[in-house]
Amino acid sequence: MELTCSLCKKTTKQNEIIVTTTCGHIFHDDCIQESLKSSHTCPECHKPIKNESLLRLYLNVGDESLEIESEIKYLSLKLKKIQQLLKKDEKECEDWNRAITSERDCLNSITKQLEMFKKNYNDIEASNPMSRKEMQDLYTELKEFNADRIEDVELVVETLSTMLTEYGRMNSSNEQKARCYQRRMAELKANVRTLKSRNLGASALIKTCNSLTNNLRPVIEGIGSLLQEN
Repeated sequence: MELTCSLCKKTTKQNEIIVTTTCGHIFHDDCIQESLKSSHTCPECHKPIKNESLLRLYLNVGDESLEIESEIKYLSLKLKKIQQLLKKDEKECEDWNRAITSERDCLNSITKQLEMFKKNYNDIEASNPMSRKEMQDLYTELKEFNADRIEDVELVVETLSTMLTEYGRMNSSNEQKARCYQRRMAELKANVRTLKSRNLGASALIKTCNSLTNNLRPVIEGIGSLLQEN
């Protein structure tokens, strides 16, 4: 009995990998894999098919060595595909780790600058050696600085939220943990929006910014640990 691939129209050989779809049509594995890159339907009857639903056919040709050779080739192709997927996942994890490090450095910089401005402001309030105009100018500068820091924190929160959404989509085993951190990020977003809408004085603004960055820090560390698990 001769079997013919419906794509290349060639008769199948003993050492070739032959697969069949759930609708019963027969193809060379290489031929159907190439076809699935452009369409997820059967080339013969156009019914929907998936790569996972393909079934390998084993022909009773009475030559065990050819069957073993064919099996090795088939498994080697599967292994190569798995290795390619792993390499892609490793690259994405490296990119996420770099992004986490960058956001952590940004947060540390914001925290240090906030502490410096808070110290300077407290020193000025204690000694008050400056004129009223100089005090007003410093007050305005301080409020503008903290407003900019709020924008920076908001950007960090948005970036991490996007990363968590993509991470949860690609790592179903840790999807629950990712959702937990997404809820934390949603709370931080709400706090940022509330903070931007309030007209706070400089001291209250510094205190609130410090609280916001302190709440963001463990979230960043937790997300970093979550990525390290993969």
